[in-house]
Amino acid sequence: MQQADLEAQLRHAQKLEALGTLAGSIVHDMNNTLVPITTLAPLLMETIDPADRHILKIILNAARRAKELVREMLVFSRKDELPPEIFRLDQLMKDALVIIRAGIPASIEIVEQLSPVPEMVGRKGQIYQAILNLATNAGQAIGDRAGAITIGVLEDRDADGAPNIRLFVADDGPGMAPEIVERIFEPYFSTKTATTGTGLGLAIVRGIITSHGGSIAVHSVVGKGTRFDVLFPAHAEVAALQGL
Repeated sequence: MQQADLEAQLRHAQKLEALGTLAGSIVHDMNNTLVPITTLAPLLMETIDPADRHILKIILNAARRAKELVREMLVFSRKDELPPEIFRLDQLMKDALVIIRAGIPASIEIVEQLSPVPEMVGRKGQIYQAILNLATNAGQAIGDRAGAITIGVLEDRDADGAPNIRLFVADDGPGMAPEIVERIFEPYFSTKTATTGTGLGLAIVRGIITSHGGSIAVHSVVGKGTRFDVLFPAHAEVAALQGL
């Protein structure tokens, strides 16, 4: 059993190394592709009908977020680190919801449950990526039928009374069987077809969360839906963890 575990860990490390090499080879082209959008969109702002400018703002904000993710991928491929930022997760979620709504079918209702929370320390681009991934997975689980995704941010406390920040994403899709739930954070494991996903999403999400001192848990019931709960330590705890 120990030998099998070691071999599995080696395969995992090799896959992550391959992912880093792949990221380094494509992010420069991605960045070049985004430059015309981020450069020309502001110039178009004054030439279009004011009633339509909010659409252009959504496009511009999405492109800027994409550039942040490209920057994060470049850092990952170089095995380097960006300095962490202090921010509030509820405010970041408000920004993300604009993009989430644009990418979710109109038949799916998005229910917001956002409360003011303490500041946290982290890399905003990575957290933003994790949020989008969880919301996109929820939308894909529901599919084309009518349904609802509930997205929330609230303050929580651990067993010792220390402040935590809880993020949750819940859907009323078909849910998952226990044997699927046990494997969803494995790299390259996926319930999607080859044309709808790589299987890397939730493995990367967990990696982002744990690198921020957080944890992620999933609860799913077949026929009733799935809920992901993410806990991050608040500012003081993360500052101590990272030696800031």
